[in-house]
Amino acid sequence: MKKLPKRNVLEHYFFNYYQVLFKIKKRIDDIIHSSPAKYVEVGGGVSHNSNPTELKAIKIAMDKELTEKQQWLKIVRDVVADMRYIDEKNKTKYAMLIQKRYFDELGDNHVQKQLGLQYRSQYKEMKDTVLLEGVLLAAASGLITYDEIRKFVKENW
Repeated sequence: MKKLPKRNVLEHYFFNYYQVLFKIKKRIDDIIHSSPAKYVEVGGGVSHNSNPTELKAIKIAMDKELTEKQQWLKIVRDVVADMRYIDEKNKTKYAMLIQKRYFDELGDNHVQKQLGLQYRSQYKEMKDTVLLEGVLLAAASGLITYDEIRKFVKENW
């Protein structure tokens, strides 16, 4: 399932979870500790709100890039939590796969061996399951558009 829409983006956030989280926290910190702007543009108009805390909150909320990164990190956290639940319920090793492959950054062959999987196809199926859930959550949260899903279906099925 290498052609899943935004699979590479999802894997980027798995591999770089802690670095992106740090950058997000730093960006929010920078906004909070910055000098307050006199006015902030909201929608098509200018807010004449003089409350510095509210202006900073608006600035954080209106930062599209920051919001998108936070959504991707939430998906990573949710996939990890769901895979832990599935592991407990079904005695599988999805969470271990995520830890070893994405957070420890071990190669596919090493992860496959550490999971005790004899066949490469078993490993690929597990990895595809993890990524498919992430892509489904991304689609549900609006990070993957309807048109991107339609394009994927037409090209791959």
